[in-house]
Amino acid sequence: MEILGTKSIDELGRIIVPKEVRQAKGWETGDKINFYDYNGIIVMETDNQNPEP
Repeated sequence: MEILGTKSIDELGRIIVPKEVRQAKGWETGDKINFYDYNGIIVMETDNQNPEP
């Protein structure tokens, strides 16, 4: 498993998703992110149907 960055949660509960992650996943401004709990591991995904190769 590769660490893609470490970010802090701000006072409003926000986390900035690193640009490298957004580019690798093809995520853009306005995309909705789904969060899942998978045996204690938080998984993020989007319904984006056109990820970058």
